[in-house]
Amino acid sequence: MNWNEPLTIESLAQQYNLNTYSLIRQFKRLFGTTPKKYLLDLRVHRAKELIAGGMGIAEAALTCGFYDQSHLYNYFKKIFGVSPKVYQEAFGR
Repeated sequence: MNWNEPLTIESLAQQYNLNTYSLIRQFKRLFGTTPKKYLLDLRVHRAKELIAGGMGIAEAALTCGFYDQSHLYNYFKKIFGVSPKVYQEAFGR
């Protein structure tokens, strides 16, 4: 399984022989966040790196497993306080 591929809690729970609620509780206890938020954080931080490296926003969104550019936009702005476009203009190459 790869971080930029679709992932479900059910498939993770099955892989580790846990029910979904146990998986979420144990994951949160160990990492301080839910599996879904953890994965979204990984994806948005990777998208930020790609955008800073010169990749287009739409391409970075798809590369990092977001459904589309607007999905990345909403989460990016929530995490970093600026839109991907503003970030690209300030830090992109």
